[in-house]
Parts: sequence; C-alpha cells; structure tokens
Amino acid sequence: MSTQGSQLPSPLDKARAKLQEAAKPVAAWDLEDDDPVARQMMLRFLLNVVNQTSHNTRLAYQICHYMESDFLEIPGLSDVFPTARSEFKKAHKTQASERKKIEDDIRAAKLELRSLKAGIRGKKKGSAPDIDAAIASQEECIKDFEKDLALLSKTVEEYKESYPMKVTGGTRKRGVSEEDWGILKSFLEKRVQKRIKAADSNFLKNAELLCNHLGFGEPEKLAFTVMLLADDDDGFGELLRGLSGTTVRNAHTVMAKMIGVSRETVSAMIRSGAPLVERGIFVPPSEQNDDDDEGDPIFPTISDHLVRVLKEPDLTIESMMQQFIGEPATTHLDWDKDFAYLGEAGKEVIRMLQGAAQQKQIGVNLLFYGLPGTGKTEAIKAAAKKVGLELYVIGERSKFGREPTRADRITAAIMAQEMLSDKPNAAILLDEMEDLFPEKKLSLSQQFEEASDAGGDNQQMGDVQSQNALSKVFLNRLLERNRTLTFWAANNPERFDPAFRRRILFSIEFRVPPADVRQKIWQSVSARHSFDLSAADTKLLGANFVVAPGLMENAIVHAKLSGGGIDSIRGNLKAAAGLMFRNRRAIDARDSLPAHYDLRFLNATVQASDFDLRTLGENIKASGRRDFSLLLLGPPGTGKTQYLSYLANLLEMDVMLKDAASLTSKFVGETEKRISAAFSEAEERGMFLVINEGDTFVRRRDELGQNHEVSAVNIMLTCMERHQMPFGFTTNLGKNIDPAAKRRFLFKVALDYLTPEQSTAAFEHFFKKPCSPDRMKQLPKLVPADFVNVNKQIGFMNGEMTEERLLRLLALEAKERADTYNAQLYDGRDGGWGFGTQQRAP
Repeated sequence: MSTQGSQLPSPLDKARAKLQEAAKPVAAWDLEDDDPVARQMMLRFLLNVVNQTSHNTRLAYQICHYMESDFLEIPGLSDVFPTARSEFKKAHKTQASERKKIEDDIRAAKLELRSLKAGIRGKKKGSAPDIDAAIASQEECIKDFEKDLALLSKTVEEYKESYPMKVTGGTRKRGVSEEDWGILKSFLEKRVQKRIKAADSNFLKNAELLCNHLGFGEPEKLAFTVMLLADDDDGFGELLRGLSGTTVRNAHTVMAKMIGVSRETVSAMIRSGAPLVERGIFVPPSEQNDDDDEGDPIFPTISDHLVRVLKEPDLTIESMMQQFIGEPATTHLDWDKDFAYLGEAGKEVIRMLQGAAQQKQIGVNLLFYGLPGTGKTEAIKAAAKKVGLELYVIGERSKFGREPTRADRITAAIMAQEMLSDKPNAAILLDEMEDLFPEKKLSLSQQFEEASDAGGDNQQMGDVQSQNALSKVFLNRLLERNRTLTFWAANNPERFDPAFRRRILFSIEFRVPPADVRQKIWQSVSARHSFDLSAADTKLLGANFVVAPGLMENAIVHAKLSGGGIDSIRGNLKAAAGLMFRNRRAIDARDSLPAHYDLRFLNATVQASDFDLRTLGENIKASGRRDFSLLLLGPPGTGKTQYLSYLANLLEMDVMLKDAASLTSKFVGETEKRISAAFSEAEERGMFLVINEGDTFVRRRDELGQNHEVSAVNIMLTCMERHQMPFGFTTNLGKNIDPAAKRRFLFKVALDYLTPEQSTAAFEHFFKKPCSPDRMKQLPKLVPADFVNVNKQIGFMNGEMTEERLLRLLALEAKERADTYNAQLYDGRDGGWGFGTQQRAP
C-alpha cells in the first residue's frame, strides 16, 4: 500500500529538489580556515570561567599557566600578562635597544678604521705618525665597544614562567597574584567586546540552526558549542581537558562556569536520556570505549561526520538533513517476483510495514538476517518499494572520502530517526548490524576460543572484550525510541546480546533459496544483464549450485565481461566458494546424482502397492503434495540414499542430509535439540530431509535402557508426526525400528540385492561389454555400489579388462562387504525389513 500520493512534500523533499536543480555538489568548507567568531566565542567562554573563579584557587593557577603557555595563541596577551613576563619583555626591549646602539657604534668605528688604513696604504712606515696614532686609537675604541657588548649579553637572562605546572623543590602555589588575575580579566573583556569584521561564523551559525531544529534550549546550545570548539581547536580542547583534570566532577564544573549554569545542570545534560544524547549529538562518557592510553573519558564526544557537515557553507536545515541522510535507496528487484519464495514470512513483513506506515508507532524495528549474499539488503529495498516507503541507507559511507566510524554510524542513525520523524513514508536501513552492537557476553575461555577459531591474535581478543564493555543504554535507544521505522541487516544475530534481540519487533531469516527458486533467479539475473542463458542452463545451474543471489549476480557479470558462457559461470562460482568457504565444492548440491544413476538397478518393493519406484516418484510429483515420508530399508549399497536424492531432484527440491554423527550429542538434551532443529530448518527452507542410519533414532523403546535414548526416540516421533515437508529415513537394520515409527512413514520401501538379470544389465552399463547371465549367477549377491566401485578402480589399473577380471573384482567387492555385514538379515526370507517381501532369485 502506498501513501506517497496523498501527502504534502516534506522539508527533505524540498531540499532534494533544490539540490537537483543546482546540479552541482556543495564544496566542503576549509577545515583549517581561521574563524574569528569562533575564536572570540572561545575567549568569551574563558572569560566566563575567569569571572566565576577566585584568584586564590588552584583553578585560577591552572588558567594562568595555560595562558602564559599561549595555548590559545591570543595576540597581544604576552605583552601584558603575566606582570613578570611583561616586565621581562620591557627589560629585554631596553637591552635590545642598547645592544643595537653598541652594534651601530662598532660598525661606524670599523668603517672609520678602514678609511684611516686606506689613507696610509702605499706609504713608508712611520711617514704619517698622526694617522698611525688615529688608527691605534680607533682600534682601542672598537675593543671597548666589544667589551660593553659582551657585558650586556651576560646580563640578559631567559624568561622563567610565573605559573609553571611542574615546580621543582617545592609545592605549586594554590592561587595567583590579584594583579595578574585582574590584568587577564581586563584583557579578555576588551577582546570579546571588539567588533568582528568577518562575516558570521559558518560553523556556529549551522550549529545553532541544527540546535533550533532539534528543539534544544540555551544551555544545550552553549554546551554543544563548547564541545564543537574543543573538537575543532586543539588549543581550546587541551585547555578544557587540562582545566578539568581527570575527574568528571571537575569537567562538569569547568563547563558549567563556561556556559553560566550549575554543575548539576551540566551533569543532567550529558547523561543518558538527555536531549543532547537522545538526539545523537553527544555520546556521553559512560557509553564510550575506554582508551587505555588516555584513561577513562570525562567529556562527551561528537561524531566527526557531524562536525564536517556543520562546516559546510550556506546550509539550510533542509540541505543539512540531505547531507546527513542522503538520497532514498532504489532497487531493480521486485518483491512479488524476486522474493516470493519467502512465503508466509514475506507476506507478514508486508502486512506489518503497511500497518507501521499508517500508525507511525515508536520503536518499530525489523531485522533481516542470513549469510552474506543471500539478498537481505536488496530485499529490504524491495519491501520498502512495495509499500511506498522512502528508504534511506544510513552510515554506509562518508561524503568526505573516509570510512565512517562506529560513532559516526550511531550518530547518523539517531539523527536520521529524529530528522525523518515528521515524514510519514520514511524508513531507514542500517546494514552490517554487527558493527554497531556488541557481542553477547562470553566467558574468558569462550572469548579466547572464538578468537582462536577466527585465526585471531591478542588484539582481536582485546577487541572482543572492549565490545562487551560497551554500555547497552545507548544502543537500546536505537531499538526502543526510534520514531522512524528502522530496518536492520545482519549476518548472525546469535552473536548479539539477547537484550538487543528481544527489542526487534519482527525478524526474517534469509537462506540460500531452494532449487526451483534458484532457477528463476538465474533467469531474472541473466535477463537483467542481457546475458543469454537457456532454460536448460538455468535449470542446471539452479540444481547443481546451492548459491545465494549475490553470487549469481557476480557470476553473470563475470561471464559477460569475459565473453564466456556457462563454463565461465561455473568457474566463477567455484572460485567464489574457495574464497568464501575455502572449499571449491562447498556450493555443490549435495543431492546431485552421478551420471551413471539408473533406476533399473534398484531391486525394490514398495509395501502395499503394485507400482515400482519410478511410478512412485511420478505419482508423487503429479500430486503436487509435499506432506509425505519414506522409509528405505536394505543392505548397504543398494541405493537407498541416492533414490531419495533422485526423488528430490524430480521435485526440484534441495536435500538436507543428516546422519547419526550430526544429530547425536554426548550432552543431555542436546540430541533432542538437534533433531528438532533439523526438522524445523528443513520445513522453513522447503528442503527434503534425509536421515541416514535412521534406525539410531527410532529404535524399539522396549529395548532401550537409558532415559535419554527414549527421549530422543520420542522427540523424533513427534517431529515426524508434525512435519509437513518430505522426509526419508534409510536403515540397514529394519528389525530394530519401533512399530510406532514404522506407521508414521507413508511409504515403506525394501531394497534388495540385484537379481542376476539386473547384475547382467549393470555389467554392460558400467563396463560397456556383455556378460553371460550364467556367469553372473555364480557371483555372491551384488549391489549397485559394487559396480560403481569397480568402475572407479579400473581407471587406475593396467592391462585389458576382460570379463573374467571384472567378475573377479566384483566378487572381491561383494566378499569385502559380506565380511563386515551380516547378509542373512536381509535375504528377503525372514521379514527383516519389517514386512513381507517376494522371494528374490539368488
């Protein structure tokens, strides 16, 4: 349902229209450009502290120390403050003047000396006694001047600070001289009253614009300004931190003096739940990561992205919103066509979005989760498009050419929720939820185990601990008080603390689509990229590769760029599997049938029916139903598991293959959980569940001695009763199956050894040469697996494969199997499968 057409344009819509008309990007402000208004504001804040501080306090001493050290680089201050430095500068100026006079006299005397020496050049020595005397007098005069200069240099000393932070051999004074304090105050008063010729500060004007839009009062505006200036100006930031020391109490006291409020007011403005924090402007100290190098944080932080946006010129609140939020996301996918396989869960998402768009309820959060590449992000875009929502992807990238930090993303998320709250058809998307939310708390040993499993080191271990140390309050706010509908996307929500998961209103898991859906996606993706794939190709790709839409897209693009065909697609998928799973066969369908598979080589009897396995499969497919089950009994190698794979292929379904090893556990209750999970997953994903060695879980309960074994059988029987999708059991020990389990299987199939006629046909099929039926009757009982194994063996053998040699190899295979298996249980004569069978020929 769409509500777009009936509403008035929002401020964000107007801003976007103006920017599109301009058709040119807004240039970023020079972050190094000096802002006279901002500098005067710093001095005003400093003057406020001076006016509210007595000269005989330690705070006054600290202020004088930083002013004497020129932290703010205030022109003219060193000429008057402190008194000792101004007197030193005066004395130094007098000495400099005297030095200059002596140096000038020396230069004049040396010029006169050179002139006198030039007058006697070329004359006999002693012929001009008057000039000789003048030269001697001049040289003596120069020496006297040089002695005066050396004496003057010795009297010039280096300046010693009046208010050093470190005092050797004594204790630092608590206060400062009243004269110096008065001089500093008078100087600052004159500076803040001075008229600024420059235009209004872009930085502070934008900050006030944002504060007014978010409804902040005057104290919040001033506190925001203080922290903006401290963030932007290193000197002011160091001054603020230096005056505050290492305690939050001191930090709040200093800020309170700067903005003219009580310390309690400042504390209230910075704690969780305050407007500055609620609306994403401040991250309070309690919700920041601790930095071991700098100690515990005592001041709130502001996102770098927010600071950069506020420095842009000529912003209105609308264009500022556009800078924070960006353009609505678009997608080429269609919810009804491309995500129909989500079934009822997908329909529920749409119904919920329609209701949320109408009611505008606070705290609506939806989570789409699943493996990478399964289409979560595109599905969110398609769902928003389906119901007429404008979707904004928040914190995905920075317009300033840098990767957004976690703080940037959180700030952007909260501000987007605030700025879009008056837009009825708006929604936001926060992808990669793992980057924002800490992992659930683990024991120390579990943390080391996880870091080790991930190939991590001590640094990764520290990162896990740091994430777990984060405050939950700030993150819970993203999930409880958001006034704009919010989508989240994540790979594995199990990593998150349950406190976060329970705040998700609705979630949907994205898995690799089933085979028939994969075929349709291959068709859709290839058509979108104008890449020619036949119906046979898409069916083959859908059946043979269990891959998500993201990998399909990559494979098609690769094949189109390389000019290849289906072989290029196969190669790309194999490479992707190797990269993602370190196994090039990881995406191969586990139920794919070998080329040699042939139903002729199954010697099967279907209980209470007069049709064979091929007819059974055709009837099941023709019925269109999926609520059926099969029990396949018989000796090893007779083709039980492969027939279930054949049936799944016929129904265009993926197989979920389980066995005793994957379902049993040594921990009490864990086996039951695994059994339930297997049935649930198969039903949710629309897969054909196959359980090998099924007798392990449905053994006769009157023969079981342990309670946990009985419990496992009970839960298996319950799951079988309730399951609405196909499932099949295979077993070699049909006698051991509980009668209650047998009746829960719709079809019971007994597979026996091959008849001589079947063995003869199999010989010709696998070895491409005839064999005498009489010779075949002389062999032990054979199964299809015997022919498969021998066919593989001959590829490694030399010499001619004669009939005699092949028969000998088959006999060895049968003997090997008979040595490890009691064939008499399955000779078909004693009802070993649990129901009567026809007598088989030997």
